[in-house]
Amino acid sequence: MMRSILLPLLGMFLFSCNTKPVKDKIETDKTFSVSAENEEMNLAMAKSKATFKEFEAAFKEKKLEDESFAIKIPFHTPNNSVEHIWLGDVFTKENKWYGVVNNMPELTKEVNLGDTIPLDIQGLSDWMYLSKGVLKGGNTIRVIRNQMSTQEKKDFDQSIGFSILE
Repeated sequence: MMRSILLPLLGMFLFSCNTKPVKDKIETDKTFSVSAENEEMNLAMAKSKATFKEFEAAFKEKKLEDESFAIKIPFHTPNNSVEHIWLGDVFTKENKWYGVVNNMPELTKEVNLGDTIPLDIQGLSDWMYLSKGVLKGGNTIRVIRNQMSTQEKKDFDQSIGFSILE
């Protein structure tokens, strides 16, 4: 049986973009449906898991130029698919990771917008932060962006307020 996964793309910008109020960004957040068998997306998620130490090191160091740390976590949905949601305002307490749900869930009933929850780092699907205005990590974002037309990429890049280097 083919299952799909929902991947919010713009939700991570809720905590990094100051040009629009958070409420407006929530209302315009885009979610993409991707087959659970999508090899490129699965490789991106595997890369995110394998490179989480990079995120962790940057988070612990907290350089002035680093900001907008976020982790994407999968949640089950009533229709047996998976919805991946960005969690921002990430912090650690007693060696456990926590974050705040930054996307309006579309299908999952497991979390709500604004919930602060513990994070299962072993099951993460992506991580990202900005360093001097450049995206670090964000492997699933890159997959979706790479599938956009030239015009869609241009519009997307102009709307996000930071750079994605190839």
